[in-house]
Amino acid sequence: MPKFKTASDCRYALAHELGHIIIHGRDKTCIETIGKHEAAADAFALYFTMPPYLFEKDIKRLNEWDLAEKYGMPVEQVLNRAKLRDHYQYQ
Repeated sequence: MPKFKTASDCRYALAHELGHIIIHGRDKTCIETIGKHEAAADAFALYFTMPPYLFEKDIKRLNEWDLAEKYGMPVEQVLNRAKLRDHYQYQ
């Protein structure tokens, strides 16, 4: 079992692994497309832990540190989630 420095790192890792389970299930072809599978699990974790309908409102009024505290995520992942806003805008 890996040791995490913070609870937020642990939460992110768990959401990432849940993404693998939900997106890929028992698919054993992951070896051929590791990069795509990891990117999909990362995106799942970011959207799962920071849902668009909340994040879009919060990013307008909170800085990355406040967002990290609110969502219980590492600041680095909050910044990664903010980058995804260009790809998808919640209406």
